[in-house]
Amino acid sequence: MSKLKKAALAAAAAAMIFSFYADSASGSVASVDTSSDPLVTLSYVNEVLKPQLTNEILTKVNELLKAGAPASQPLGQFEVVYLTSGQTLLAAEPIELVLRSGEGKAVVHLKENISNGVGLSDLTAGAEITNGLSVPRNHYIIVPRADGRGVLITSKDAYLLVRGEYEIVESQS
Repeated sequence: MSKLKKAALAAAAAAMIFSFYADSASGSVASVDTSSDPLVTLSYVNEVLKPQLTNEILTKVNELLKAGAPASQPLGQFEVVYLTSGQTLLAAEPIELVLRSGEGKAVVHLKENISNGVGLSDLTAGAEITNGLSVPRNHYIIVPRADGRGVLITSKDAYLLVRGEYEIVESQS
């Protein structure tokens, strides 16, 4: 390639570079759009985002404390309940229970619950104990409503741990 062509090529390249920088300095070239670029650095998270979130959370907590947010109600304690054969413990409100000894069966009185397969919630097994099925020992059971659900004792006697209001019904034989 001749010296003249090399010089012309170099001049054209220099002109293109100069015009690019001149355009970007005047703002005619689009700037980088960070809103469409989801990548952030760890330093941004630690130095900017984390302090902002912390301040927002603390501000909200302080507002709730100043407004007198209601205190949570105490959970109460479990009560040991002794039952004998044929007695049924029925929920008078939502209750929690654990069958500690003896044997029992789920009791569901509402026909709608029976037809829908609703019973006692066995949170330990992650299962529903429907009407007439055995209640396993040492499983955490919840009766969510006072709608005729409970536990019928089928052994000579049984001990249950119960938290919540209940009533004991004698068998009707």
